Amino acid sequence: PEEQYKAEPTYRYTARIMDILENEIGIPYPWKIYKQAPVRDFLYAGMENTGLTLFSDQYVVDSIAFKDKSYVNINAHEMVHQWFGNLVTEKDASHHWLHEGFATYYALLTEKEIYGTKRYSWELFRKAQMLHSLSEEGEGEALTDPGASSITFYDKGAWAVAILRHRLGEDTFKKGVRMFLESNAYENVTIDDFLGSMEKVSGKDLRGFADRWLNETDFYMDEAMDYLISVNPEFRMVRELKEIEELGDYNLDAMIKNGWENEISPDMKCFLVRKYSARFTDDFIRQILGDPDVKVRQTMLLVTERIPAELKPAYEQLLEDPSYITREYALFNLWVNYQEDRVRYLEKLAGIKGMPDHNVVTLWLVLASVTEGYADLEVRMGYIDRLRNFTNPVYSPETRQRAFSLIEQAGFWADRNYSDLILATTHHQWQFRQWARKLTDRLWEDEETRKRMLEVSKKLKEKDLRYINTKSIHP
Repeated sequence: PEEQYKAEPTYRYTARIMDILENEIGIPYPWKIYKQAPVRDFLYAGMENTGLTLFSDQYVVDSIAFKDKSYVNINAHEMVHQWFGNLVTEKDASHHWLHEGFATYYALLTEKEIYGTKRYSWELFRKAQMLHSLSEEGEGEALTDPGASSITFYDKGAWAVAILRHRLGEDTFKKGVRMFLESNAYENVTIDDFLGSMEKVSGKDLRGFADRWLNETDFYMDEAMDYLISVNPEFRMVRELKEIEELGDYNLDAMIKNGWENEISPDMKCFLVRKYSARFTDDFIRQILGDPDVKVRQTMLLVTERIPAELKPAYEQLLEDPSYITREYALFNLWVNYQEDRVRYLEKLAGIKGMPDHNVVTLWLVLASVTEGYADLEVRMGYIDRLRNFTNPVYSPETRQRAFSLIEQAGFWADRNYSDLILATTHHQWQFRQWARKLTDRLWEDEETRKRMLEVSKKLKEKDLRYINTKSIHP
């Protein structure tokens, strides 16, 4: 009950998402009810069930946290599965594209309606960059491979849908999707079933598309870039910048400045900051730090190492930014750069929890505990004790992982943290469990730490020692 104020930002756009999907897919929502339930320590970001989506309570956020971590994309992705996954269901894992590729693509289409075309295209670009890198490294996978990774089924899958829709045209694509769903409702389906429907409405042979985008392991970045340019002219600038760099023509500054002044999207601004911030003047950086978009401000903070005195006031303003992540980044950067003002910076953010993973308060406790003059030694030791408490299983895996990382960096280990880490090595959430095991392996290499962990383990139950018992006494 005390978190009712989080209901609106958590479920924001839900009704609109349903309307968008019904219009895009062309088939009304196929079930009588639709419910959503946040789950503590959930295995995934979200999981579709017929008529019900379960999702991680890390997406239960207030209006400030919404800017940094919203449920919108997960919400749309899982809702799409009510059609692609539940109304029609893959025959086996060779056809998993029909679930995750379509859910990922339609979720992006939903964001396109809510946030605009440029946001949609940049999300696709980020996926393309990762897929291209894997392809270049010889690690690409076919969408028809039943053992393919999530990035293949989700991201390459979304790209395959986007390319097919682009080739056939929106109206033809929609007709084909509707025919596929109506003719196969409540049945198990294959990729050939889908392609058969698309060929029937388009009159085109899609074997070339299937070979190139479904059966081959490569990712075709040139074709992807052509598509992106067709929907967002900003990607022409991305391609031109790459060509200028390769030619060694460093007329980049004027091009970047000109682009900035021509109302490029926040995503384009972030791209430019990540790649070229070392070239920026102080005046330009000041302009970026005052940008109305939170991601642009955050990106500038992420690439910042040294804060010159001339820019100090601009960075200090970000301690009051309407974003918990921005405040976290600003606090750390300023604390590192200006020792004489550390007490003042800590006072600014005292008592702020931050995101659901407690990002602000955990960082604050580390910095406050080592800042001489902020409080007396006993109080600062109390801050360390509070930080150590965040590894306790009563907290979410995300909060615990953040606390473990900070404790490792600061060297603040106590017996209870080793005990909590050993418990984490058998946690049911596989991502957190794997992370905890890697940290355990790292700590195990130190003889004194190993002895301490073995001593702590004597007080735990046998079922909690499954991973520790697989390790030798010696590294």
